[in-house]
Amino acid sequence: MEDVYQLLSLDAGTGRVESSREMTVMGSLLVFATDDNHVIVSGRNVVRLTPDLKEDGAFDYHATGHKWGRLDHISPDGSTLGNVLFGSDGADR
Repeated sequence: MEDVYQLLSLDAGTGRVESSREMTVMGSLLVFATDDNHVIVSGRNVVRLTPDLKEDGAFDYHATGHKWGRLDHISPDGSTLGNVLFGSDGADR
């Protein structure tokens, strides 16, 4: 079943909504903050977003020869993501 998540970019001082974006995923949407003022979201694919929620890059598992993947962890300083890749046979790589 697909779920729709609404991401909000808020003004830190006022709490006012600056921008919003919907993402449709199967299951849950993982959200990670980075050390360079971006957000990484992982659902159907992995997308890097700017503070105003505009796409600034994406990772396509299929283009790298993997059936699918999953982000698992981020380092405490926000500089490194842990990524698990799965091949066409379903085994992790």
